Amino acid sequence: MFRRVEAELTHALQVLTDIQVALSEACIVTIIDQDGRLTYVNDKYCRITGFVSEEVLGQPYQTLIDGDLGPDIEREMCTALSNGRVWSGEIQSRSKNGAPLWVQSTVVPFMDDQGKPHQFISVSTDITDRKRAEEAQREREQQLYTLINAMPDVVLFKDDKGRWLEANETALRLFEIEGKSWYGKTMTEIMGSRSEATTLVHEDDTFVWERGTAVREEASYMPVDAVPRTFDTITIPIYRANGGRHRLLVIGRDITERKRHEQEVKTLKEEFESIFNYSADAICLFDLNGMLLRTNQAFETMYGWSGSECVGCLLPLAEWRQEVSEWLQAVSVTGCQISRETVRRCKDGESIYVSVTLSPLRNADGDIVAVSTIERDITERVRTSELLLQSEKLSVAGQLAAGIAHELRNPMTVLRGFTQIIQSNPEKTCQYTDVMLHEFDRVNSIVEELLTLAKPQAVKYENKDIVKMLEHVALLLETQAVLRNIRVVRRFCTKELVIPCVEHQMKQVFMNILKNAIEASHDNGEIEISVEQVGDCAELRFVDHGCGIPSDQLRRIGEPFHTTKPNGTGLGLLVTHRIISEHKGTVLINSQVNFGTEVRILMPVPRVVEKQAQSS
Repeated sequence: MFRRVEAELTHALQVLTDIQVALSEACIVTIIDQDGRLTYVNDKYCRITGFVSEEVLGQPYQTLIDGDLGPDIEREMCTALSNGRVWSGEIQSRSKNGAPLWVQSTVVPFMDDQGKPHQFISVSTDITDRKRAEEAQREREQQLYTLINAMPDVVLFKDDKGRWLEANETALRLFEIEGKSWYGKTMTEIMGSRSEATTLVHEDDTFVWERGTAVREEASYMPVDAVPRTFDTITIPIYRANGGRHRLLVIGRDITERKRHEQEVKTLKEEFESIFNYSADAICLFDLNGMLLRTNQAFETMYGWSGSECVGCLLPLAEWRQEVSEWLQAVSVTGCQISRETVRRCKDGESIYVSVTLSPLRNADGDIVAVSTIERDITERVRTSELLLQSEKLSVAGQLAAGIAHELRNPMTVLRGFTQIIQSNPEKTCQYTDVMLHEFDRVNSIVEELLTLAKPQAVKYENKDIVKMLEHVALLLETQAVLRNIRVVRRFCTKELVIPCVEHQMKQVFMNILKNAIEASHDNGEIEISVEQVGDCAELRFVDHGCGIPSDQLRRIGEPFHTTKPNGTGLGLLVTHRIISEHKGTVLINSQVNFGTEVRILMPVPRVVEKQAQSS
């Protein structure tokens, strides 16, 4: 019997040993005494934590816990163990190198004869990898949740019955259900009588489930007291691994502004097409290489070539291509609109005058990618202008002839009268000779001034001192001024001012202006002559304080045979204007009745002449 009992004990001991070995391989086993100190740790514990048994035996079990268990968990564990009940839970421990270690522990209390625990055996499983995976999953879920809530799009999840499971803040704001109960409810239950919302998020998703793929559509929604909004929605079915229905993901993007812009672009395009197609002017679009991209109907009407003959090609005629190529280059370089007039030969060989306006077309980055031309037939306008110009020339010739006839008739009448007197009274010939010679001189003067205007003269420009010429003319006419006690005041800001000119013509100009000033001045008056260089110009001023010129007459100064003087011809200032114009100068006249007249002459001073004057 003892042998049988001994055999059973040996077998039982072997079983316990095997269980211990298997348990040590699979689990962490620790034994804690009634004072809470470690009395045993198995090899599994040492392998996982990195501690050796001598480092932890006799230590309080709290040293193995990384941080507090938490008051609720610690209270629950102490209550169960002190009452002899088994406690199970998750505990965060730590390894020797400080790395976190999570274990799923089952703690069994062993009671003494008095019913109090005298030791505790903890069997734990390492769940660190699972906890890390759970933490990573929580982080991913939090990131996804944050991302979804930050999205401006409506995002929500529904189950296979159409009940809401998740919704982001955009969806809650749109449907105005923030702070309200919506989880587990259908669209109709959430929105109630506002059935128009179901056009955005459908109540019945049968079509999506039957189709089995994402469904995209546009839907309209009218928020309370707001303008209608358009959404681009996509509903995506999500299936379980076994093929069963799981969830629906609904994403809705507000495309109200995009639709408005699309409509505006469509309207603008229609308006552009209408203007382009029905414009009376020919419109062409060119790329920067001169390739014709597009034309309108007016192009075909004007030139005779159809769009199909030209579009995608260079212009049909070589002279067109060269001309347009130069214009395109000018637009590309300057980046500005340019206008040109030219003559174009049409398909039937007829030539027409054309006004062309070229404008650069830019892309979103501001780069010129094409050029448009608006071309208008101005043949009739040009011909009309030519007729008007010819008519104007004839009119001017008629006015000039009438003026010449009028101016010559007066002295000729005098000469005819005196000739008749001499015929009747030959003895009075000497008496009237001086008067007749004076009238002949007047006729000769008119003819010479007319010749100055009529015939081009070969002139040679020389560098002359304009101050010296003014001084010479002033001395010549000063005797005439002295007779009326008129003072000629010279205010020359420079002793020498050299300009390229024809000396005798400039003296004629100065004499004409100074004689007019003397004749317009009152007795005991004053005439001021000044010269100064202003920038690249010589400025000459002749100022008198005489009777002045009425404003209605001032506009006609310089016209042939228009004069404010009793015996003038009006040719003096006409000659003056012509001479100054040929010298690239300008004549400016300001006058006020009873206050006097100012004549300003501006003459260019070339840089070379200026440097020569300074060096001399």
